[in-house]
Amino acid sequence: MNNKWIKCINFDLPIELIAYQYNERIPSIISFVPDLENICLSRKEAKLFLNWLFSGLTSKYWKQYVIEGQQCYVDDKTDRCPYVIMMPLVVFRYEFCQWSKEKISQDMQLLLDILFMKTISWRKSQADTIAITFYLES
Repeated sequence: MNNKWIKCINFDLPIELIAYQYNERIPSIISFVPDLENICLSRKEAKLFLNWLFSGLTSKYWKQYVIEGQQCYVDDKTDRCPYVIMMPLVVFRYEFCQWSKEKISQDMQLLLDILFMKTISWRKSQADTIAITFYLES
């Protein structure tokens, strides 16, 4: 992957990480986890984060999640369809936020540590999936 993704993202709209949980009775259905706040990234954080996702040392691993992402709902706050990348919460926390940290900038290390810590309570609240949402330029 390369920076072509970054060039297509609208950084004026929210870039969020959202906790979900699979339905135990109907595993093909996921729903928001109540009482958990989404993580909204600032413009600077979003650029760092998405650059790591699309072009970081481990970006080839995340490619499958990016390609499988989709625009599947209309956000009532923006009246637009965000691009949604889903991955298991445990993969996000222990692989995405931990791999190759010693070889990246200090700013990126700090951001990954913050995201790791902010999502620690998500597992305790029964979240098992994370959605990374952003908007493409129209």
